[in-house]
Amino acid sequence: VSNMKSISTRPSADNLELTFDRRAFMRGLPEFGDQILENQRQVYNKLKEEGLREEAIAGLMGNIHAENDTFEYQRIEDTEKKEKGYGMLQFTGGRRKAYENYLNTMGKTDSLDAQIEYTLDTINIIPTKEDSKFPKWETNDLGYGNRKKLREVFKVGTAEQVANVFLDRFERPKDPEATRKKRVDF
Repeated sequence: VSNMKSISTRPSADNLELTFDRRAFMRGLPEFGDQILENQRQVYNKLKEEGLREEAIAGLMGNIHAENDTFEYQRIEDTEKKEKGYGMLQFTGGRRKAYENYLNTMGKTDSLDAQIEYTLDTINIIPTKEDSKFPKWETNDLGYGNRKKLREVFKVGTAEQVANVFLDRFERPKDPEATRKKRVDF
């Protein structure tokens, strides 16, 4: 994660066996042409590289799956709505604007990695006393309580808890129950 304090919770040998079959399968995938599985593998590897626990990875991947079942980072929502979701997590409105600000401020280009880094940086913002202002890119603040709850569940929550808290505190859709089961069951 970029130049902010971040949470590093590397999995130990004790909790590695808590993984579910889909993730175990993805780690062992041979290189072949199934783009969705390859996209899933890239997301998994990036989240692992960022130091997330297996349970946090599973919960986040469930949310990505519910928003964008192809895991394509440039996917645009197929809808009649004027404002279409964008990316793996289908950013809209203020969240999409904040992501665009993030790319410009951080000198990054849109990518799978950038979307994950933005998401984690948004959750891990902890202003210090010396710099009580948020980064210039953050124009759609989650709120201190939401960020804190997300950090806590990433540290100690089950995959289901991570999926639900991420849905309720980060995604915040109009009808969270419409896709809750899909997020948890992934």
